[in-house]
Amino acid sequence: MNSRIKICFDHLCFWERYGGVSKYFVELLKRLPSENVKLLLKYTNNEYIREYDGIKTKEFLPNINFRGKSTLISQLGKLTSVPGLIKGDFDIYHPTHYDCYGFKFLPARVKSVATIHDLNFFKIPQFYKQDSRNKINQEKIIEKVDHIITISQKSNEDLQELFNVPQEKISVIYHGVDSSWIRNAPFIGYAEPYFLYVGRRNPYKNFSLVLEAMTQVTAHHKDIKLYCAGLPPTQHEIQLLADKKLAQNVEFIQASNDELANLYRQAIGFIFPSFYEGFGLPILEAMSADCPTIISDASCFPEIAGDASMYFNPNDSEELAHKMNLLIDDSELRNNLIRAGRERVGHFSWEKSAEQHMKVYQSLI
Repeated sequence: MNSRIKICFDHLCFWERYGGVSKYFVELLKRLPSENVKLLLKYTNNEYIREYDGIKTKEFLPNINFRGKSTLISQLGKLTSVPGLIKGDFDIYHPTHYDCYGFKFLPARVKSVATIHDLNFFKIPQFYKQDSRNKINQEKIIEKVDHIITISQKSNEDLQELFNVPQEKISVIYHGVDSSWIRNAPFIGYAEPYFLYVGRRNPYKNFSLVLEAMTQVTAHHKDIKLYCAGLPPTQHEIQLLADKKLAQNVEFIQASNDELANLYRQAIGFIFPSFYEGFGLPILEAMSADCPTIISDASCFPEIAGDASMYFNPNDSEELAHKMNLLIDDSELRNNLIRAGRERVGHFSWEKSAEQHMKVYQSLI
């Protein structure tokens, strides 16, 4: 490794408390030598960054919540990062989100790399505002940077198809999975049998299909629950549960890492119904926790999960309900999926991912 090379990462993704993008960058930072890293981050409430010893950050109004707080953190981050960008004591600039603010401050000699996690704005446009600032910035950054890292062959193909990006400008580097937090979590027991959903519930995540399937499953298995690890329910979701008579069967949990580890470990199965994603990290987390997975057959998911999962059409709630019932009733099927999942996660490593990132950085110098 070239000890003289330095990569600058900015604050952009760390406005979020949790989330796949910030988790990815923290896992990468933890495995790159600290002498090779410059991180322009001062204020953040992100939970994952606490795991990175290379920087000390300050929480931003941790006990006060208000509309626009995340935007304020992001704008404050821009103000505090500009002097570091102008100083330019690094070789590579790797922005952590789709915002081009930093490029106008960079010395001309600095090369740039961006990670394009997915092409949701363009592949499933019906779920987004077409004047979305993130969409506009993503398109600009694809044009601007010297090299693109993407996280699945499917996203690689989409970049070439949608933007005519030449293959030599793209490197596919899979995410890894770190299951130590799952293995080391103290036991927390959950009494009822349940399926697990993890993460945000934006329209493209297709959470409503899981509720449709649950109405069919609970018709025969009245004690089965669905635990949703993530944000509290919206008023619309509360009304939807009441309309579907699922209020007693669905529970929302703002899970800590220890709680999430136990939710994975004890679930009948993990459900991932999205229409499109760049990778699907929770799939590997579930597999590493010996949790059988039922996932959408869309996007890159078969590429990531291989033959270690059950699949369903993301437009077919009956097919999902059928797969859920199979998992409830067939312990041999569950055990087979657990074994296949253990083997599958062995193909993904954050150490390998960090090594491949460094090769990309070095290739540009």
